[in-house]
Amino acid sequence: MIGERLREAREARGLSLTDVAAKAHVSAATLSRIENNKQGLDFGLFLLVAKVLAVAPGDLIDDDGAEGHDPLVGRIAQLSTSERAQLWRELAETRRTSRNKRQSRNRDSLSQQMEELFAQFDFIREELDAMRASFRRGNRPRILTASVR
Repeated sequence: MIGERLREAREARGLSLTDVAAKAHVSAATLSRIENNKQGLDFGLFLLVAKVLAVAPGDLIDDDGAEGHDPLVGRIAQLSTSERAQLWRELAETRRTSRNKRQSRNRDSLSQQMEELFAQFDFIREELDAMRASFRRGNRPRILTASVR
């Protein structure tokens, strides 16, 4: 597991939990739980600890294809720092483009709803004008009311 590999790399470099934890901006207790596989770690912290240990992230990933390991994580970890940065930029751009398309569709839908609402206003205004004109001519429109008992 990754925790075990982190511990092996830390011990191979003669670093204490406190040394690595301080440089990674986490507590020694957190790092200990990670090394003992009692706590997971997010990808950003994984990369930071690998950097502190001066180990390629790919070297900390099990390569034996064990169950539960995401092959995508392994492939991302093996990328160089600049390749990972490019990947994140491309993902962010794709996300922005997707969000912009969704917002555009929402604006189109809102525009159509507003157009329908304005058409309803026009219809009601014309009905009111027709009723006023009928009232002025003395023709009282018949209004249906419910009888109250």
